[in-house]
Amino acid sequence: MDKAKKFALLAIRILLGLWLLMGSLLLALHPKVIAKFQQTGFSEWARLSLAWSEVVAALLYLYPKTFLIGAWLLVAVLVSAIAMHVYAGAGALILCVFLGLLILTMVFRERPSSDKFQTPSQKSESMLKE
Repeated sequence: MDKAKKFALLAIRILLGLWLLMGSLLLALHPKVIAKFQQTGFSEWARLSLAWSEVVAALLYLYPKTFLIGAWLLVAVLVSAIAMHVYAGAGALILCVFLGLLILTMVFRERPSSDKFQTPSQKSESMLKE
């Protein structure tokens, strides 16, 4: 993968992760957002579970070693949020865009090279060949 693609994917990942983290913290803590959520008719535990699971997933998504776990958790959170928006009659287009960008970063992520994940016998064989 060339440097421009790597940089673009990293930028998308960081911006998306921070945006989702900010939104989830607002949902968890900001009084105006809490009041707006209460108008949807969903219970308080739904707001709290959605918000704090998104916080955890976004933090995992931003950390490189747990990126893939966080990404899958964010897929689950965003699908839940989209379903809740549709059920409440609110627009969910921006959440669909976020889900698309999330899937994009998962599909085009940098995969580790296969030589890093060799069994001990494969390592010894490659050392003997050298």
